[in-house]
Amino acid sequence: MKLSACYIVKNEERVLRKSMNSLRNAVDEFVVVDTGSEDRTVSIAKEFGAKVYVSPWEEDFSKPRNLAIDKATGDWIVFLDADEYVSEETQGNLRSILNHLPAEAADGLALPLRNIDMDHGGEVLIDSFAIRIFPKREGLRFRGRIHEELCLHERTLSQVVRLKPHELQIIHTGYSATLSDAKTERNLNMLLREMKESSHPERVYGYLADVYLGMSKTDLAEKYARMDIASGGKKSSSYASRSYRILLQLLAETEDRLPERYEVCRQAVDAFPDIPEFSADLAECEAAQGMYAQAVRHMRHALESFRVRAWERGWEPSLFTADMAALAEKRMKSWEEKMRTDENLPEGQVSAVTIQEAAERNRKLLLALLRLQEADNQAVRECVPELLSFLQPLAIRYFDDSNVLRPKDAEGYRIALKWVLDGASPEIRERFLAMAADFSPTILRKLADVCMEERHWDAAFLLYGAIPAGAEEADAVFWRNVGICFYHAGEKETARECLLRAQDMGTVEDGAVETYLDWCGKVGAHA
Repeated sequence: MKLSACYIVKNEERVLRKSMNSLRNAVDEFVVVDTGSEDRTVSIAKEFGAKVYVSPWEEDFSKPRNLAIDKATGDWIVFLDADEYVSEETQGNLRSILNHLPAEAADGLALPLRNIDMDHGGEVLIDSFAIRIFPKREGLRFRGRIHEELCLHERTLSQVVRLKPHELQIIHTGYSATLSDAKTERNLNMLLREMKESSHPERVYGYLADVYLGMSKTDLAEKYARMDIASGGKKSSSYASRSYRILLQLLAETEDRLPERYEVCRQAVDAFPDIPEFSADLAECEAAQGMYAQAVRHMRHALESFRVRAWERGWEPSLFTADMAALAEKRMKSWEEKMRTDENLPEGQVSAVTIQEAAERNRKLLLALLRLQEADNQAVRECVPELLSFLQPLAIRYFDDSNVLRPKDAEGYRIALKWVLDGASPEIRERFLAMAADFSPTILRKLADVCMEERHWDAAFLLYGAIPAGAEEADAVFWRNVGICFYHAGEKETARECLLRAQDMGTVEDGAVETYLDWCGKVGAHA
C-alpha cells in the first residue's frame, strides 16, 4: 500500500515544516502544489523530497487541490492544510489504521479536528470532524471555490468512516485571531463570487453568515444564517449547526427579540436534538416566558445529553462545558421551586405554564381542524372557543368567511401561517392565504417575506400579488422577491423583467438579483 500526502500552499513557511514532519514516517511521497509563494515554502517542501508543482492562484481552492490529486500516485491520499498536523500521540497510527481498512470499504475517513488559537497559548476553540484521508479513485474531485467539498462522480461522499481522537487526530492552528483577520476579506470576495456563479448558491449561505459575523455586520450575518437554515443547511457536513448558533447569538443580544429566539431554539432542537446547548438555550427562553415545566424538561434533556456525550453520535460539535452544566443544574432547581410556588396561586390567576400548555393544545387543534372534512364542521365549531383569542378569528373566517381579519389579527395569522405551510395540503394553503386579502400592504409584505424565508415560493407569490404595484411596499427587494417567485414558477421571462426592475431600483447587494438573472439567461440560451 502506497500513501501520498498532498498540500496546496502559499507563503506557509511558518507552519509547513511541522505539518510535513508529522507525516514523514507514515507516507511514501509528498505532493505540493504552490499557488505563488514568495517565502521559503517551496524550499521547505523540497527538504522533504516533495514533488512541487506550480498553479497560478485563480481565487479557486478546488483547482490546485484537484491538481494535487492528479499528481499523487498513492493508493490512499492524506490531504492536509499547511496549518494542520497530526497530533504527536497518534502520528504512529496512520498506516496501521489504513492497513486494516480496504480502500473499497470507505469513500473517505473523517478525522477528529481540534482547532486551537495560537495567539492565546494553544487554547482549544472547538472540536469537529473533517475528511482528510481518502482512497484515490476515478471521479474523485473537489468542487467549490472556497470551503470546497470532496465529491465522487459529482456526489458528496456517502461511505465515510469516522475515527476517534485516540486513533488519529488533526490539530489545526489556522483560527488564531491575527490569521483570521487577514483571511476575512479574501474569503468574503470568493464566497460572493461563488454565490453569483453557482447553480447551488445555498451552499455558501452559512459561510457568508460566519464571515459577516466576524466583520460585525450583524444584519448580513443574520440574513444569511436565516437563508442557510431555510435552505436546509449543510446537513451532510460537519458544523451544519453553525447558522443556528449565529442566529441565536444575535437574537440573544436584545430582550425584545425573545419570541424570535424561542422559535429558532425550537427549530434548532428539532434539527439537532443531541446538542445540549440548544436544549439549554430553549429552556432559558421558556423560563423567561414563565414556561417552567417545559424549561425543566428541556434543561434535563440538555444535562442528560451532556452526561452521555450524545452529540458524538453525529458530526456536530458541542460547546457545552462542565461549568455550564453546573449552572444549568442550579437554574433547573430554581425553576422547579417556581413551579411549586405557582401551584398555590390564588384562584382565577393563570400561570404562564398553563397558558403555554393551552397554546400547544390549540396549535395541534388548528392543524387538525385544517384537515377536517365539511361534515365535521359542527364538531370543530364546538372546539373553537378553546382556541386562544389570536387564533379565533382565523378559525371562524376559515370556515364561513364571515369575519374580516383585522390588523390586530396579523400576528396570529403569521404564527398560523408557518404551521399551515409546514403541514397543510396545497388546497388548504391556498384557501388560508386567501384569508390575508384584507390585510394592509405592509402586513402582506411581512407575511410574504415569511414565506420567502421558508422557501414557499408559491405562497409568497400569492401574497406579493395582493400588494398593489404602486404601493410603498413595492420596493426593490419586493421586485427581487417577485422575480425569484416567477423563476421558481417556471416563468423565466417575467422573472427577468421583475429582476431587472429590482436592479434598476437599486436592490440590496446580496448577489441574488445577478444570480437569478444569470440563471434566466442560461435557461433562455438553452430554450
